[in-house]
Amino acid sequence: RCRGGYGTQETGRCRKQNRSLERKFSQVEEVNPFVKITYENTKVTEDNAIELFKDYDIVCEAFDKAEYKAMLINTLLTETKNVTVVSGSGMAGYESSNTIKTKKINNRFYICGDSVTPAEIGRGLMAPRVGICAMHQANTILRLLLGIDEV
Repeated sequence: RCRGGYGTQETGRCRKQNRSLERKFSQVEEVNPFVKITYENTKVTEDNAIELFKDYDIVCEAFDKAEYKAMLINTLLTETKNVTVVSGSGMAGYESSNTIKTKKINNRFYICGDSVTPAEIGRGLMAPRVGICAMHQANTILRLLLGIDEV
């Protein structure tokens, strides 16, 4: 299976079209019936990012493309005062798992990954390193929700 639990036949498709995503939401709700999950099919742009995320304390950035990552991070950090961004960068390939770290850039910006290993021909996004980075992001967000802002 591909990263994120998606098969190759689903690559490039809108995630809302993937029934596996709906199953994952259902599984989360079964594990914790107190959580409410909502999602929508909206392309995030510089023009709508503030409106989409202004009411959230923390945004977990998980775009694949560098230009979308930069757009979201820059927009949220420069145009809002309250949104904290936890981003992933540098998780491609098969290098050591131990190179993936969490760095606090400032009080509103954290980066998880090795910050140097891009996806390229012969060194794609491999599920183990993507998963490790995602768990770093999840743990960082959990710590922030608990009031712990140091990594």
